[in-house]
Amino acid sequence: MPFAPFNVELHGISAKTVENAPTFAEIWPKLQVLLTRHAIVQHSRFDEHAINAACKAHGLYQPRLSWSNSVTIARTAWPGLKGNGGHGLANLKRHLSLEFQHHDAGEDARAAALVVLRAEVELSKPFEQITSNNTAFQLSFSF
Repeated sequence: MPFAPFNVELHGISAKTVENAPTFAEIWPKLQVLLTRHAIVQHSRFDEHAINAACKAHGLYQPRLSWSNSVTIARTAWPGLKGNGGHGLANLKRHLSLEFQHHDAGEDARAAALVVLRAEVELSKPFEQITSNNTAFQLSFSF
């Protein structure tokens, strides 16, 4: 698939980066087993959309996955950030004094997890309670 220049510039991942990597279709069976066993935290819904699009592009079945959105969780924990820089990772990094390399996939994933951990403390509730009674808990089902 082509690599958009904007995305290459933003994330540093190019065709050369993944030159010898297996294709999505090759790794999906193993990845699917892992993802169906755990709650998945994403910041915004990019990861969910990307996996859905990859499955569709390759004609692969996608099982029901348990998606949680750390943006929604952050909005619940820190409502005062709305209109005050918002709930994007860059602003949450400043507000929560997080240390991570923004726009690095692994670092952004770690940051989303840190946001959720901090929200558990802020709200005095465990993850299961935070996600059970608001729209942070998303189920996705597609073919």
